Amino acid sequence: MLKKIVSSFCALVVFSGFCYAGPTAYNFGQPRPVNAGLRSLILPGWGQFFNGQKTKGYIVASAALVTLVGAYLLNNQANNTYTDYQNQGLKNGPTYSDYQNQQGQAEIVSFVCVGVWIYGVVDAYFNGKPSEPRAQSSTFFSVACSNKKSGLCLSQRF
Repeated sequence: MLKKIVSSFCALVVFSGFCYAGPTAYNFGQPRPVNAGLRSLILPGWGQFFNGQKTKGYIVASAALVTLVGAYLLNNQANNTYTDYQNQGLKNGPTYSDYQNQQGQAEIVSFVCVGVWIYGVVDAYFNGKPSEPRAQSSTFFSVACSNKKSGLCLSQRF
């Protein structure tokens, strides 16, 4: 269920720019708050790195990774405990109680992971101006769209 919600949200955010009929091109390499927020939406911590906040980027990326791995491991442990419960055949055995506790822990860690991810997006957006002026990167990613075609472009300036 959570995968469907997150996938739908990401698709809505990424493709909402294609909903109107006029031609457009968007450069993700420019130092703007939206660019930083979108980067953190794709990969937690990337927007902080884009804003020049490397320490915060490492913290957000590490926290997201640790909570994601923790949620995965706790969920697997709960599933294994549930399989043991089914194999025992006891309706109200202590194994089911263990399963419920482990599943609850997995859900809490999953919500913390989503919270860290949302924090990363919001923080990157509101701190979207780089800490020091910098020249525009020679490599940038852009999205272009018109009535006849749309596409993604990775450009390199020489």
